[in-house]
Amino acid sequence: MFENPILFGLLTGLIVTLVFFFYNKESDKKNMDPGKNTKYLVVFGIVFIVGLIGKILYSNNTLDIIEEKVDKILGGSNINGLNNIETSEMPSSGENPPF
Repeated sequence: MFENPILFGLLTGLIVTLVFFFYNKESDKKNMDPGKNTKYLVVFGIVFIVGLIGKILYSNNTLDIIEEKVDKILGGSNINGLNNIETSEMPSSGENPPF
């Protein structure tokens, strides 16, 4: 369940928002402002975005997944397999560029 960054962000956002709600429960009863619950939406949104981005950036297999996709797109070659590139059309280092 924690492998999916969206579920992780939703769960952490919900937990932090509920803790914040129960912490401020008594002070909100005295507040007559009709938009007093907006702060909970803001807290949930911020924690969700931070949790989502954090989970994506700090997951261990993200680089492996990207490398697998690059290998699949390039036909199995990787950064070390660049020796297969045809260089006959490239000018030698002493020639001037064509422009």
